[in-house]
Amino acid sequence: MLDAAGKHVSLERPELVWLAVDHERLHSAQDDAELLVLMAVERHRRPRLELDQVQHGALAEERPPADALRELEGADVVEPNELRLHCPLIILAGVSSRQEIRVPGQPEPISHYTDAVRVGDLLFVSGCVPVDAEGRLVGGDDVVEQARQTFANVGAVLEAGGSSFADVVKVTLFLTDVDDRPKINPVRQEFFGEARPASTLVEISRLAVPGAKIEVEAVAVVST
Repeated sequence: MLDAAGKHVSLERPELVWLAVDHERLHSAQDDAELLVLMAVERHRRPRLELDQVQHGALAEERPPADALRELEGADVVEPNELRLHCPLIILAGVSSRQEIRVPGQPEPISHYTDAVRVGDLLFVSGCVPVDAEGRLVGGDDVVEQARQTFANVGAVLEAGGSSFADVVKVTLFLTDVDDRPKINPVRQEFFGEARPASTLVEISRLAVPGAKIEVEAVAVVST
């Protein structure tokens, strides 16, 4: 089968591919009756993705009418020649969209990145540091105040992407001094409440913003 780019692809599916009943009742035997091919393609081991449905016209196969509705059984991969398509091009729908998000009130990125990227139902939040909208350090040398500004920035990006701290599934914290962990934990709990995401803490030598002691990045599910 050819995809939209004209490349040959095979369709993995635990679901069966069905051929709909042809239009024999509507067309005479000498006509080139067309079939409606309804393919239910389940993405292999991809959770939270619905079945794609693609409709396409194909020439009727020469077979007894009793066999008009049948399953393609056996192999786990449907090859192009199994479908015998009249037109070789099929466009598979349901590809997850990618959306870049810039958040008003957040400082201009200091490199080639954006505040967050949404792909399907997932939101990937770039590392946030303790700065204001102008990129100025907030909190001075106080890691607690720095942490509060950092999590506030994370929260603004989550909200702009349609998510919240309750929807965060993974968070990564970078500290210039791992001994600051007990100091920032109460601030972290202020923002996450009862939600407990998967978490990683990393000690690093320094951050890109001079004077910054903390950076936080997150992955969240978009609220429905």
